Amino acid sequence: MTISKLISKPVTVGQSTYIILKQMIIDGELKAGATLQETQLAKKIGVSRTPVREALGQLVHDGFIVRGEGVTSFVKTLTVSEFVEILHIRRLLEVETAGLAAINNDQQNLIDIRKTIAALSDADKIKSHEHFAIDDLLHETIGTMAGSNCLTELIISQRNKTRVFDHQLLPNRFEPGKEEHLIIIDAILAHDVAAARTAMRTHIENVQKGIISHLMRL
Repeated sequence: MTISKLISKPVTVGQSTYIILKQMIIDGELKAGATLQETQLAKKIGVSRTPVREALGQLVHDGFIVRGEGVTSFVKTLTVSEFVEILHIRRLLEVETAGLAAINNDQQNLIDIRKTIAALSDADKIKSHEHFAIDDLLHETIGTMAGSNCLTELIISQRNKTRVFDHQLLPNRFEPGKEEHLIIIDAILAHDVAAARTAMRTHIENVQKGIISHLMRL
């Protein structure tokens, strides 16, 4: 099954604007600290100011941008300590979620995702939005399998805050990340709670090491 088939669903103008702006931040087109003007962004994207305003509101909620005085928004700049704190929270949440997911017998979606991830062979040939989509889908599916909407929402919120460090900024993390995901999936499919928890913990800790290493080189 292809990534597009796994994730495809109708989106509104506001949602598509949100996706575009988020990608611009992730790709570095909108850099940390940059001022975001609704009128300029609307013209650049080719939409009215209303969906831009909606998208900016969602990006504030997700932790990508911050509000300044008046209606001015800025791309958020996170410190090393903030990243460490966020990843610590992710580790706590996602380790627990992986263990709970391993108890679930409804595994078809995870099996489909595994096939897609296993087929990813070259980071350079994978579009950024596809990489994000399958990564998000995996972690959200694990959250759903855990049977807790609250856990899933918390995980999504925390993952969004570390989104800027993708496989383009951390190219050496693509293959290790792929293998770590497969190990997590296999442990869940085998109903091995301890192995699922350990695999998820290792994955999050390796993400943290990669991000900190990148930040320290800046």
